[in-house]
Amino acid sequence: MKKTILWLGALFLLAGCATADIDRMGTVQAAAPVLSGEQKVLVALPKDGVYQNIKYDYSGQQVQQAFFEALSFEAGNVVLANQVQSLDDSLAYAGNIGAQVLVYPVITHWEDRNTPWSGMRDKIRVNVQVYSVAPGKVLDRTSLYATNRWFSFVNAAPANLLKKVVNPYIKQLYR
Repeated sequence: MKKTILWLGALFLLAGCATADIDRMGTVQAAAPVLSGEQKVLVALPKDGVYQNIKYDYSGQQVQQAFFEALSFEAGNVVLANQVQSLDDSLAYAGNIGAQVLVYPVITHWEDRNTPWSGMRDKIRVNVQVYSVAPGKVLDRTSLYATNRWFSFVNAAPANLLKKVVNPYIKQLYR
């Protein structure tokens, strides 16, 4: 009986170290693949995330990098924008560099909490629009949302949640 209690206690403690719970939400318009590997893709740089009065420096670059890494497995040529631009300016820049596709992420929620101490979860929400550059037409759009576990011994950054929602989304755009 004591061994069972010890094993259950150990499993409970280890559960706090497990990976993040991910809740990917959003509606994906395309039922069929919308992108091909031959297309040149530009990933726009989103503004840094803000929660209440806290600005999370470099969160925009972290989001851009997550999309870059996911797209690099699918597309032959992925380019990163080097500055934050409006949608119209991003579409114009994509056309100037010969990109056929623009991935335009916008951070709508970025909350970094000290989860081990407070039990409050990290939260991210990134709205993504994928455009065909030539006509400026939306090919797909979705909202990616993730939170970590409320019980954890590790204080992971919200950026750690990104790959778990970005990678599956990009894969479905190509398949």
